[in-house]
Amino acid sequence: VDRTRVAAEKHRIALVTGGDKGAQVYGDGDLLATAIHNLIANAIQYSPDNSRVGVGVSHADGVVEIAALARESRPCRAFEVELLGT
Repeated sequence: VDRTRVAAEKHRIALVTGGDKGAQVYGDGDLLATAIHNLIANAIQYSPDNSRVGVGVSHADGVVEIAALARESRPCRAFEVELLGT
């Protein structure tokens, strides 16, 4: 989220985070960071100025899902990635 904060602030988009804490994903840290950055950047790109993007994490049955929701875009757009984790 921190890597996308500058782009969000430029367009006055609030980043709201929430969800499960403590989920772990194993893999190449750089690739995972890039995938998550792109996920959030896409949600910011599709959001109008003066809006908000929700970023959440859920964890169930060994799958970690990270979602970014462009809340005020028309139509509302969701960007998701599922990763195997613990």
